[in-house]
Amino acid sequence: MMSGLSAELSASGNDVVVFADGAGNKEERKFDTKQPYPVYRYAGIKLWRRRKKAKDIAHYITNHKLKNLTLLTDSWKSLELINQSHFDKILCLVHGTEISSKLSRKKATRIRDALAKSTHIIANSEYTAKRIRPHIDTDGKLRVIYPGINVPKKDTTIIEKVKRLLVDHDPVLITVARLEKRKGHHHVLELIPKLIKQFPKLIYIILGEGSQMSALESTIQSRSLQNHVLFMQTTNEQERNAYISNSDLFIMPGDIVENDVEGFGMAYIEAASFGIPSIACNVGGVNEAVVHNETGLVCPPGDQQQLYSYTLKLLEDSEFREKLGISAQKRSMNFLWPEQIKQYKKLLHS
Repeated sequence: MMSGLSAELSASGNDVVVFADGAGNKEERKFDTKQPYPVYRYAGIKLWRRRKKAKDIAHYITNHKLKNLTLLTDSWKSLELINQSHFDKILCLVHGTEISSKLSRKKATRIRDALAKSTHIIANSEYTAKRIRPHIDTDGKLRVIYPGINVPKKDTTIIEKVKRLLVDHDPVLITVARLEKRKGHHHVLELIPKLIKQFPKLIYIILGEGSQMSALESTIQSRSLQNHVLFMQTTNEQERNAYISNSDLFIMPGDIVENDVEGFGMAYIEAASFGIPSIACNVGGVNEAVVHNETGLVCPPGDQQQLYSYTLKLLEDSEFREKLGISAQKRSMNFLWPEQIKQYKKLLHS
């Protein structure tokens, strides 16, 4: 999200400097050196790195004698310790997952005080806007701008390689997401034993890393699904895109876990950009990313039977699946960064 936004702002002629979290490993350094703007990385304990980052930003501004500045932060946490007097405008993004519906009084005060520094608060969905509204000093600051996606990168060599890897599998389901319980991978694994009775060559690709890795691997082992689940961790962008483009259906049911819920769901839009329809559950802002009966199918949260019925319907009805995929791809073009950046420019120059 922030890398795409930074790239588009830079391409539009803005001078961009990025202060980001990160371990500073080989991959991050390689990525950073390719950017047309400087990137400074911070690792370590959260509170320390936030303080260090805020201090370094102030020093950078002073040392370079910068004026007429706009600050864009990825969350209220990144804004909390910033000296707002250095900036003419402050745009703060809100994603939904960091705003729990059950906050302590202390944390609610921290959020309100941080957001009070901002000129504009940008929510990633109408759902997120509704969730953040009680914590802002004036509703006039709030805007809804959906996250952008990059123009899909396709490497025909990698696409053909993945196609050969999957040649004996049909149909192909995929989830591309961090391995967190709220993404709903476990719900999909519950479907697989029933689905392979009708589709014995079916394969489900899980692409991602996260805290649920061991639990998901245990489920795969206990249900003897090793021949029907391809568990992948790190891939580059071209490989990820190759797996998506060689899939029939993107499936990420979503769940509500201790007030942690999807604020929007860019993964659905990214899959749509390859003409792949989605199966999702109506949690958080997901129904703003997947339009029911237009770009995919959206079932009630926790309804495992409906999830199975919708998945079966799209796997059996290739004509309907293709129709949804075409519609999804057409809609995804509205989310390309060159389009989305226009809304940010209006705020920057207003």
